[in-house]
Amino acid sequence: MSADEVGERVLAGIRANDLYILTHPEFADGMRTRFDAILASMPDETIHQERAGEIGFLLSNPVFDDQLARRRAALLMPS
Repeated sequence: MSADEVGERVLAGIRANDLYILTHPEFADGMRTRFDAILASMPDETIHQERAGEIGFLLSNPVFDDQLARRRAALLMPS
């Protein structure tokens, strides 16, 4: 991929206010495997509600929900 193409993708991501700007789709399968391995490492036990309440600010962030909603909406819009 040329530097110009990377630059165009980055600029488009900035203009779209994307949270993440990933320029090379070839990395998707490897990233998915890595994320799956991380999730598979989570302990399989009941969530400790008191502890979860104390660290709620670490457990979710609206910025991720907003990013997912914008990407899903973009996929539904005709080009």
